[in-house]
Amino acid sequence: MCPLQPGREPGMLRQCARPGLPRPGFLLPTAAGIIGPMNRSDLFVALAERHPLLTAADAEAAVKTLLEGMTQALAAGQRIEIRGFGSFAVVTRSPRLARNPRTGEKVAVPGKRVLHFKPGKALREAVDAARERV
Repeated sequence: MCPLQPGREPGMLRQCARPGLPRPGFLLPTAAGIIGPMNRSDLFVALAERHPLLTAADAEAAVKTLLEGMTQALAAGQRIEIRGFGSFAVVTRSPRLARNPRTGEKVAVPGKRVLHFKPGKALREAVDAARERV
């Protein structure tokens, strides 16, 4: 049974979480193979299916807590490193002068803080190995 939609078989997470055709984009591992993009609700379902003692509500709370903690840490300017997965850091871009391509006039672009993700070695190797299989 699908933990989010009782009565549906858990064979394919994509169909369990969101009926219909998978959209192109990120890949979602399921019991039937790898299909479509993964979003937050798909992550809840995957977590609930992998851990039968965890309810869908508990899986949702765990994912939301993790994402909220990461968001708060990054907003405070902290760096997050998850070994084997990668690291998130906030990078400050300084103000600069740019050029409007249509008019050619110079435009002042203010400085800003942007999020930077650097994948870990294990993630890079897993993605590269999956590309070779496809």
